[in-house]
Amino acid sequence: MFKNKILVVDDELGIRETFNQILQDKYIVDLACSGEEAVKKAKKEVPDLVLLDNILPGMNGPDVLKEIHRINRYTPVIMVTNIDSAQVAVELMKLGAYDYINKPFNTNQVLDLIGKALTEREQGREKSLQVTTFFDLISKMAPGANPRSLLNRLMDVSIQLLTADSGSIMLVDNKRISIEVTKGLDNETIKTVLKKTEREIIDRVVKEKNPLLLVNEFSRKMRFSRFGGQEEIKSSLYVPLKIEDKVIGVLNLNRTTLGGNFTEDDLQLATALTNQVAIIIENSRLQKDREEVVLEAIMSLAEAVDANDHYTHAHSEKVMKYALLIAEEMDLSEKEKSNIKQAALLHDIGKIGINNSILNKAGKLTPKEWKEIKMHPLIGRDILKPLRMLEDILLTVYHHHERYDGRGYLDKLKGKQIPIGARILALADTFDAMSSARPYRNACPLPEIIAEIKKGAKTQFDPEVVKAFLSILNTKSGLWLQIMANSKKP
Repeated sequence: MFKNKILVVDDELGIRETFNQILQDKYIVDLACSGEEAVKKAKKEVPDLVLLDNILPGMNGPDVLKEIHRINRYTPVIMVTNIDSAQVAVELMKLGAYDYINKPFNTNQVLDLIGKALTEREQGREKSLQVTTFFDLISKMAPGANPRSLLNRLMDVSIQLLTADSGSIMLVDNKRISIEVTKGLDNETIKTVLKKTEREIIDRVVKEKNPLLLVNEFSRKMRFSRFGGQEEIKSSLYVPLKIEDKVIGVLNLNRTTLGGNFTEDDLQLATALTNQVAIIIENSRLQKDREEVVLEAIMSLAEAVDANDHYTHAHSEKVMKYALLIAEEMDLSEKEKSNIKQAALLHDIGKIGINNSILNKAGKLTPKEWKEIKMHPLIGRDILKPLRMLEDILLTVYHHHERYDGRGYLDKLKGKQIPIGARILALADTFDAMSSARPYRNACPLPEIIAEIKKGAKTQFDPEVVKAFLSILNTKSGLWLQIMANSKKP
């Protein structure tokens, strides 16, 4: 059987022995005759409670109290004093003492006070753990996540944090209420959730915009008296999910007869949780709206870049189509293909920061001009970086001019260090450049382009990407050639 450990600190042997006799049947008792010894013992093994004489030789009681709380702030310290003074009591409480006992003391008084202190200590630790867990779980709710994933996370967090057995989240749209997420409820129970009695409860929470705690008798009147086909619901919480002053949903949590009732503290914690999630959902929605507007503007800029460069009209769109064919041939995931599509359309967005006279120069670039041109991946990355929704494509845009042999720019990455999307874009970009006409040259013939790309395998290009490119030309050449045919000459 588990026993709490109590450290008794008193310089009088008789007092120490008296406490030991009173406590030894219920607790593990450790004795110290000085403040210094008490601190040393507490550092070695933290006691669950300390009975501390106020006046000690050497290190006095108040100083020991401070040290004990430096070691563990949750350890309750009951001061033992022979001075019956309200002023002394107040000073000790200010220093952090749980309470005090006057000498001579009553055995029952001592036991009652210790029992109360240990109970409150455990409750305090649980509450502290709850708060710590709450902030830890909230921090893991990504602000950029979609509302559905946030609701699923809210359900999981609520069940864990409030030790509930089941629950659901309902969304409110005008007068329509729909069940979006459930946990621990069987299908039959879910069907009854929005029936008359349950609906009345939810309507009340939505209308009054206040949380509701149901306990014992009232909960038995609810239409769904069983969940999971096993146990009766003993206690329930209903908490509105509010954005500003509008209720957008209701969180319901249940405990069965196997568990204790929810408390007002539980209700406050659930309310704090839903408030935080509502803020995250609203911020995510606003962030998404803002980012979509900005992305639309950036896509327009990307089109402007292509239009502004007389020699690369529709270049980004063609590169995107080539890159998607290669990604498909390499059996990349839908997520990877989606990222490559976005990156291809935006890969040259950085050219918006390059002087038009350089972009449209018909002749050979000077070293200074070439150096400026090579900065466009960096400029592009910096333009896109503030948009969280584009974070997965930043490195693809930034590294699309790296070479497989490490002699590209800007970071001279090599081989598989280069993101797969950037390796694909490198080939697609080169192909479109060679197959498009310039004022100073005609478009290169297809056999010449193929030979050049084959030659560049393992040096300029990833050999696996080259292999996929050649496979497309052998088996799906019509699709590739159709993209080429749609190229417009300046």
